Amino acid sequence: MEKHIKFLTTREAIREIIDSLLRPDCVEEIAEIVSLLEGGNARASTGIHPFMDNKSPGIMYKPKESDEEEFYRWSIFEDLLTQTLEDKLSEDIAVVFAKVLWVNSYVGPGFEGGEEGIWVETEMESFNCKQCGHCCMNLSDAYSNFVLDEDIGRWKLENRYDILKFIHQDSFFNNIWIHPETEGALDRCPWLKRLPDNDKYICRIHDTKPTHCRNYPHSKRHALTTGCKGFEPY
Repeated sequence: MEKHIKFLTTREAIREIIDSLLRPDCVEEIAEIVSLLEGGNARASTGIHPFMDNKSPGIMYKPKESDEEEFYRWSIFEDLLTQTLEDKLSEDIAVVFAKVLWVNSYVGPGFEGGEEGIWVETEMESFNCKQCGHCCMNLSDAYSNFVLDEDIGRWKLENRYDILKFIHQDSFFNNIWIHPETEGALDRCPWLKRLPDNDKYICRIHDTKPTHCRNYPHSKRHALTTGCKGFEPY
């Protein structure tokens, strides 16, 4: 079986690292990455939100050769990770990428000797959809609960108002899948169909399904952390 390998610029690799870590259950992992790259001591912690009564997840960080600790709250983690990663060598980015995405990665020039970046052995050649329906029955876990403007535009051109009636648009997001009468969020995709006499499922809008559905899972880690069975043996 031929390995699936992709090339990322350093900036693209950083973006993928950040997107994989920006989950509340990754605070300890983020603290470990900050300690690894900055050399100080970072640990998961909580702090009182200045405008709310509840506690906010975050990181306590003490730089090397300092006795002072500073608390970084969850809301600034994206900026914190970006600043931490952007000034690092490509070799450091490759190490972090492999650690975070659970794959092999290494530094090298791009196609035809182009700009140096990160080569990734994605392992997606081993992925095989089992048609278990898990990703479509666990919407808040497996993938984002919104669709792109491009998806909305395509459905309008295709006159797919049967799909559009399950979309709720506001000033920020195109939220799916929303019950057209109660306006409550559905806990499974309405286009999921179970095949008769077995536990396999199909998508009834496969040819025009949302972009994020088409791209799921976008990495080995994404599959394994959202309950996808695609990497399990037959």
